Order: sequence, then structure tokens, then C-alpha cells
Amino acid sequence: MPERKTKASGGDTVVLLEDLPQYDLHKGDRGMVVEVYIEPEEGYNIEFIDETGQTKGLARAVKPEQMARHLVL
Repeated sequence: MPERKTKASGGDTVVLLEDLPQYDLHKGDRGMVVEVYIEPEEGYNIEFIDETGQTKGLARAVKPEQMARHLVL
């Protein structure tokens, strides 16, 4: 069986593409993928931090279309 590709992997830095009001998170917030799910559909648990590096929150079951990988330069 071929390996299934996901939009992001554990440890990747991502940025929200839309607000997640249920977690008090906003478009543009950055976080790190802490868990990846592929069943029953692709989803992510993401830990978000603020500009000072403090944990802002954990969003569960974030859909691939709600976030994008963020390249850290």
C-alpha cells in the first residue's frame, strides 16, 4: 500500500488561513503541528504561540484547508 501524503507533518510550523473562534485563534496565527490524523479524514492538532513564545492554545482537528505550512527563514 502506498504511503499517504499529508499537507503537513509533526513538527511543521503552520499559519492559520482563517479564524478559529472556538479556540480564540485568528487568521495569521502561527503554530506547530503536534499530531497528524489521516482517518477518518486528514486533520491536525496544532499548538499555537504568541509573539513572545508563550503558548496561546491548542486547536484540535484543524482541517488542511484551514492552514498552510509556514517556512521559517
